[in-house]
Amino acid sequence: MLDTVTVTGTENLMMAATLADGETVIENAAREPEVVDLANFLIAMGADIRGAGTDKIVVQGVQRLRGTTYEVLPDRIESGTYLVAGAITRGHVRIKNTRPEHLDGGAGQTRGRRREKWLWARTGSRWTCAGGH
Repeated sequence: MLDTVTVTGTENLMMAATLADGETVIENAAREPEVVDLANFLIAMGADIRGAGTDKIVVQGVQRLRGTTYEVLPDRIESGTYLVAGAITRGHVRIKNTRPEHLDGGAGQTRGRRREKWLWARTGSRWTCAGGH
């Protein structure tokens, strides 16, 4: 059990447990999209991981992993930074190949259109557009 919720700690334990003997249970695991994405990547390589995205992840060690092709999750912090920069400068920013559902509050909260006192936003399935007024 992790003393505190930590993304890096959860990811490191999950990677180590993938090739360890037996079963590893990670309790109080981080639930961020990046943890889920890493689990999906490891699963694509042959890992046996259950519970990613919850506070309890169970990893059954495997003998080896195989190569794979995988599209890494877009960086939600970087996306949010550019969106806020566009809004506070009253500019207009469009970010392609992002996941609006992973942006907390503001643009990512609802799909379609959103208008706040200082921010307007529009989203699609793989893009977010925002600015300030």
